[in-house]
Amino acid sequence: MRYNELVDRVQEQGGFGARGEAEEALRATLSVLGECLYRTERRHLASQLPKEAKDFLYEYIDGEVTRHEVTYFTLEEFYNQVGARADVTLTHAIERARAVIAVLREVIPEGEWKHIIREMPNEYRELLQGESSGLEPSSVS
Repeated sequence: MRYNELVDRVQEQGGFGARGEAEEALRATLSVLGECLYRTERRHLASQLPKEAKDFLYEYIDGEVTRHEVTYFTLEEFYNQVGARADVTLTHAIERARAVIAVLREVIPEGEWKHIIREMPNEYRELLQGESSGLEPSSVS
C-alpha cells in the first residue's frame, strides 16, 4: 500500500474533512504506538507500512531500547499522548487513534496484528481489536 492510499483510508475511516487531519492522526497515533512496541514488533509493523508512515513509528524512540525499557502507557495515557501530538482534545484523540488502528487492522496481516496485540498490555485489546470500552469519545471532554 502506498502512503497516499493509507492516508486516504484513514481519512475515510475517520470521516476527516481535510487530508491534513488524517495525516496528523496517522503520525500522532503511530508515533505513540512506536514508543509502546519493543523493537522487534516495531520493526515487523514498520515492514508492512509505506516509508513515510514507517518513519512515524520511530519518531520518539531510541532504536536500541530493550524490552524492559519499553514505555507502556495506560490506554488513557496513550490517548492523551495522541491528543498532545495532534494538538486535539481527548475526545478527538480517541476518535483519531481508533480510525488509524481500524485501518491498520485492515492492512496489516492478521498473524502480525495478533502478535502485536499479544505483546501489548491487556487494556489495549479494546483499541487494537476494535472493541468498545469505558473511554468513549462522547463521555470525555
